[in-house]
Amino acid sequence: MLLIWDIHLTSRIKDKLLNSLKSFIQEHNEEKNLIFLGDFVYHFSYDRNALLELYDLFLELYTQWKNLYILAWNHDRLGNTFVFEEWRKAFEILSIMKNSDNEICFITKPFVKEIELKNICFLPAMLEIDEKDFPWIDELKDQKYAEEMKSKNKNLTFSTQLNLVVERFTKKYSDLTLIHHYYVEWVSFPWQKAKFSFRDRALSQHWLDQANLQIISWHLHQAFAYKNYLCTWSLRATSPLEIDQIKYFWTWNDEKFTAHETGINYYFTMERKTGNADLFTQSFQAISENDILSHRKSLQNSDNFRDASFTVEANYKDSLDMKNVSLSLTVEKLQYDNMDEFVEPKLQQSLQNVQLKKDTKSTEKLLEQLEKPDLAGQLSFGNWLELLKKFLKKQYPDDYEEYEKLLQEMKIL
Repeated sequence: MLLIWDIHLTSRIKDKLLNSLKSFIQEHNEEKNLIFLGDFVYHFSYDRNALLELYDLFLELYTQWKNLYILAWNHDRLGNTFVFEEWRKAFEILSIMKNSDNEICFITKPFVKEIELKNICFLPAMLEIDEKDFPWIDELKDQKYAEEMKSKNKNLTFSTQLNLVVERFTKKYSDLTLIHHYYVEWVSFPWQKAKFSFRDRALSQHWLDQANLQIISWHLHQAFAYKNYLCTWSLRATSPLEIDQIKYFWTWNDEKFTAHETGINYYFTMERKTGNADLFTQSFQAISENDILSHRKSLQNSDNFRDASFTVEANYKDSLDMKNVSLSLTVEKLQYDNMDEFVEPKLQQSLQNVQLKKDTKSTEKLLEQLEKPDLAGQLSFGNWLELLKKFLKKQYPDDYEEYEKLLQEMKIL
């Protein structure tokens, strides 16, 4: 089974993205079941032509006797309409008329499907839950949700109904995989800082402790595993906010998930490389291609999948095309006229983009350095102050007055 998440198509990246996707599918041609778990639309724009090319790929795969399950998510709405609504209706008619061994299913409502001996509950992004579609919801409304159901907050009511739908499916199926695109309430996952509530359209956190439930989602912008929850995120970095992330295609066979690095694009942030240094002088070396490869290797070695109750393996690429890399380099001064001092000239030509970013933590770094125990034992208080002034004037001549004023306010000078 192939799991393909958050495509976020635009005309600019469409060719690279679709070609990577086709290559991945061809490499796993033996896989019959493909699950496309939007968002298909880019965050900030609706590109009809790009979506039509993606639809052509759906058709091509369908003629190759693949089963396609295509879910609607929060970016895939035009008003109240799913972006593939016309085709969804067409294929519903086709599925009634045809007699073949494969199917293409555009999913806009929750349902359970057995795929490769697994009961998979698809929980698409919905604007609202029509209780007419779920006549048994009233039977499940217990005291736990009584107050929430009275709320005038639409998201709070929606979350309550959503959890009742999940409760119904988990009671009906002894083992279930839940594929969804919602938050989980009041849980700060590893590598995530934000927390959400029912008012943000969320699942109850108690689902994370259900032994017979496996949860897959990609709504959060980081790939990780935690308890029975796998967050896969997207095929590519959709903005510079997704810094230092490895993106994946996924295969799912038996009880094993494998993350395959996509390599479509990267946003890396690095600090200026330090050479030999002492207390008063610092020398720097320009960033090289090997430095970027080492940086990527360190990201690959970050084990974001160790806390899971299931098996997750990562399959990383050996090479890195520098044309797919945007580099943000943290420096003390923005000196674009001296770029060769920051990044090797040949590498500058290879990278997709390179920019300098001012380090706003210079003061903190300075104080850290001056608090070294070996220095404290060697210097008197008077000498320490003189050395501090000398260091500031030599290392930060343009910013000396600012630092001096700050240290005076701190009663250090």
